[in-house]
Amino acid sequence: MLMLGILVASQGSLDATPVTADSLLEELSREPPDTQKLSIYSRLFTLHRGDDPDLARTYAETALQLAEEGQYNYYIGHFNNQLGIHYKRKGEVSTALEYYFKALKHFEALNDTNYHATILNNIGNIFIRLKNLEKGEEFLNQALDIRKKVGNKKAMADTYNNLGVLYRMMEDYEKAIASYHESYTIDSLMGNRIGMAESLNNMAAVYYYKDQPLVAIDKFREAAVIFHEEKDIHGSLTCYNNIAEMYHMLSQFDKCLKNLEQSYVLAKQIDSKDGLLAIYTIKASVYAQLNDYKKAFAFQEKMALLKDSLLNEENSRLIAEMQTKYESEKKEKEIELLTKDKEIQQKELNRQKIVRNSFIGGFMLILILIGVIYNRYQLKQKANQKLQSAYDIIESKNKDITASINYAQRIQQAILPDLQEIKTYLPESFVLYKPKDIVSGDFYWFSALNDPGTDNRDKAQLLIAAADCTGHGVPGAFMSMIGTSLLNEIVNEKGITKPASILDQLKAGIITSLKQTGQNSGSKDGMDIALCKLDLGSLELQYAGAFNPLYLVRKDPEQGQHGIPEPSIQNTSSHSITQQEQAREQIASPATSQPFHREPYTLTEVKADRQPLGIYIQKKERSFTNHSIQLMPGDTLYLFSDGFADQFGGQQGRKFTYKRFRETLLSIQDKPMERQLEYLNQTFDNWTQASNQLDDICVIGFRV
Repeated sequence: MLMLGILVASQGSLDATPVTADSLLEELSREPPDTQKLSIYSRLFTLHRGDDPDLARTYAETALQLAEEGQYNYYIGHFNNQLGIHYKRKGEVSTALEYYFKALKHFEALNDTNYHATILNNIGNIFIRLKNLEKGEEFLNQALDIRKKVGNKKAMADTYNNLGVLYRMMEDYEKAIASYHESYTIDSLMGNRIGMAESLNNMAAVYYYKDQPLVAIDKFREAAVIFHEEKDIHGSLTCYNNIAEMYHMLSQFDKCLKNLEQSYVLAKQIDSKDGLLAIYTIKASVYAQLNDYKKAFAFQEKMALLKDSLLNEENSRLIAEMQTKYESEKKEKEIELLTKDKEIQQKELNRQKIVRNSFIGGFMLILILIGVIYNRYQLKQKANQKLQSAYDIIESKNKDITASINYAQRIQQAILPDLQEIKTYLPESFVLYKPKDIVSGDFYWFSALNDPGTDNRDKAQLLIAAADCTGHGVPGAFMSMIGTSLLNEIVNEKGITKPASILDQLKAGIITSLKQTGQNSGSKDGMDIALCKLDLGSLELQYAGAFNPLYLVRKDPEQGQHGIPEPSIQNTSSHSITQQEQAREQIASPATSQPFHREPYTLTEVKADRQPLGIYIQKKERSFTNHSIQLMPGDTLYLFSDGFADQFGGQQGRKFTYKRFRETLLSIQDKPMERQLEYLNQTFDNWTQASNQLDDICVIGFRV
């Protein structure tokens, strides 16, 4: 997970003349006037924000309290901005944004043009972190316009740097590099070495996205040298993580791990949770590629714990705010109730004085009635206690079960293929994976056969599958683990690579594993699957399926032509069958359905065998059919389970259907595969707005 781009957050317009921390503390001990104290606290924050961020935060909080007590509005805005900088660097962006907007309000009221632009710049950075790029560009351009008018060169460099980050995220790489060069040029003329390093780091990120990793490494190293000389630990950490990711991408794992060790020391030194998360993510991927699955799983667990920690910190803050508000409202209601109780008591005393002598008998009757009511109340309390006890037991068991399932999810995710490994061989690909519950009965599987090496991966042979197990949730997850284990055994240990033969072996393995006998009382669990073998060198595709078909989308050679010749598909069984049986099979189940057209694209459905992986007592058991297809460059293929098409939703609460699914796929063929993933995900969410997800979802798409 590359930590690309350091977003510049200007401290403000206070004088930051280079001094030592000791001299500032000595000056502070002399008890100078408040405004001088506030200036000293500001410079102490600037000195320590890189090497001791917690100490820097303490100085800013102390100064903010002093400024609020003295009603120094300029300093109130200034230290709100500094605290925003601190929390942004810690990765707590919602807290940072809260402080920035407080600062913006103060400087707008003061009509301070320079500082107004600074806060606009910092807010723009936060929106970039939140991937709200339109808002980010709006705030940054406002800041740049103001800074150009006042001629603030240093601030202009900061904003150009941030615009470079934004354009990089928009994938407008030329604009991004041009912005970073503007920033670097201004900083070098002014002798701002930190700014120069930030621009170099960000330029390197763009070269990474332009697929020039060696140029990126050189830029990162230049930036790391400057950060180290300037004692900016956060900047050094970012550079070393980025260098490690470059070597990871180049499969130079020793160099990758060496740089990560340097990163780890720096991240621990400043307690950077974002930095540690990046380190654990890269290490988990590296050890998985080195087949050291024990270490890979250990770092996966560290990632999960750290993500939980970051989430819990944010939740704790929100809970504390709600608790404070609740306590305040509770006290107000208590006071109101006490006042009402006193009024009621006084009225009751007056009433008793009036009726005491006349209604003694009635009073005795009331006492008896109170006794009966109290007795009923006691019985009701006992019943409520028993009910609460039963509820507590159920709630405790529910928490235990949920915790177990969450842990099972981590195990299942660790077993699934690394999406980055798939993209190494198929850069134009995606996997849409949406479990109905915490764990899933759908799974995807991938294996690279006879990998010819990093330089010749375009000649590798790949196996890729999308499977749908019986059930979902925990039962489905158990089946998915059985399926994954059997596939690894069949391919990696037995060396069987023909798709139809793999499915024959997989079916036999499931029947054996589940002890299926075909009796009505026995297990009938199994799975549906679509499995492909792709030769990247010759573009020959072999496919076999159990109920789950394959979709092939091909672009027409001439615009306006209705369709293209259907792909040549040759069918063979995985075992020998008679010509008479083969003829009956082809008549009963043709290889493809009628092609579907949406100019300039044609979708061909390659049908699966109508039998599951598992015992099948309705029909005679038979071998699976192997389909061989010669692909063309630019062809797009889709493997999927039935969850997407069978989902109920829309305005009339109907199924999405395979027809609508095919039409959706044809409508997005002009988009890159990453954009197709986003579009399919959004389409599914829009369709299910008023409904619950009914089944697990798995859709795999790749373009050759």
